[in-house]
Amino acid sequence: MLDNPYITIPGVFSTQSKIPKRLDGVRIHAQSHKIYWYAEEDEQGNLTIQPLNQDYLPSGVRMAVTPLELSAHYLPEQEIYEEKVGPKLRQLNGILEKADELRAADKPVKAAAEYRRALSIDEENIRANFGAGLTYLAQGDKEKARDVFKRLLKLQGTFEKEHKHMFNEFGISMRKNKMFQEAVEYYGRALELTKDDENLYINMARPLCEQRKFASGVIHLVEALRIAPGNKMATDFLKWLKSQSLIPVHLELEVEKALAAKAPAPQQVEELTLPDNLFE
Repeated sequence: MLDNPYITIPGVFSTQSKIPKRLDGVRIHAQSHKIYWYAEEDEQGNLTIQPLNQDYLPSGVRMAVTPLELSAHYLPEQEIYEEKVGPKLRQLNGILEKADELRAADKPVKAAAEYRRALSIDEENIRANFGAGLTYLAQGDKEKARDVFKRLLKLQGTFEKEHKHMFNEFGISMRKNKMFQEAVEYYGRALELTKDDENLYINMARPLCEQRKFASGVIHLVEALRIAPGNKMATDFLKWLKSQSLIPVHLELEVEKALAAKAPAPQQVEELTLPDNLFE
């Protein structure tokens, strides 16, 4: 927890800087070179900041800061939080909660309307964009889903861990709707930012193989097994491709090596025995 009496979290802070009115692809709120930031602390006590957009809402990628950095380099703007940011966040979160409930209740039309309400308040809200896209896919409306997909690719916050569940659901839904090329672009963008997640490589392999791009699909599965030897999903996928004679000849050796690799055995930690008289 924060123990600095001058820092109120969540809250708004400002910096003075000669930076453009866009930061990481997000239109930010800037007046006379004053940039506003939204700061909050998660359950683990990690402190992050996000720039405020022109509608006084946090948007874009979160950046980690320490309480010392925040108090030393950022000026508190609690009045702006209480009068502008806080009320808008409560309104937006209320709409999103209702939208999520409607989507969970399998009411995509009503859910889509609520997500659109949320987007009218904050068009760059990741949760609202994911939700809208999922409702469009549930209705089979590929054109509207593609519009959302293009927007999500431009927002770096799309690939943050907090959105992992909706990220996965959206990718699966695109593949089920036979939007294979979009799914490839989607997972490709994620892989540009995260190189050590075997599940991303497995997910990428699926739409590639659906497009009959078996060489590329196999390469991604082999990479998944390099990261996580013995991974059952990647192993089963490669074995199925092998049974269907879909492994390109020039990759057969790489596949055999990947399948032969075993998951590392858990390390045995020896118990440390201390002498009975240690503290005497």
